[in-house]
Amino acid sequence: MTDDRRPGAEPGERRWSAVLDELSARLVAYRQAFAGAGPFPGPYAAPEGLGPLPAALAGRAEMIHAAQGDVEQQLRARLGALGSLMRRSEQRGPALLDRRA
Repeated sequence: MTDDRRPGAEPGERRWSAVLDELSARLVAYRQAFAGAGPFPGPYAAPEGLGPLPAALAGRAEMIHAAQGDVEQQLRARLGALGSLMRRSEQRGPALLDRRA
């Protein structure tokens, strides 16, 4: 977490810093969920009116963006595995049959 009260920080930089803090926390939550240690985060909507990203925060934003890409890959892999299981399940037909009828 960053210190938004540091001298000379502009209001836009403080707002962006708070957004980046929230995005970082969401990445932690995703990693915990992948490990089975918590729920997956809900949908996210960025606040409106942030304005351009301050240059001082560009490096941090790039790191978060890269980590988000890793999370996206993990989600796609899980969805692909679930889809594969569903297709196999559909091909086999019902698992339980009542043969008395």
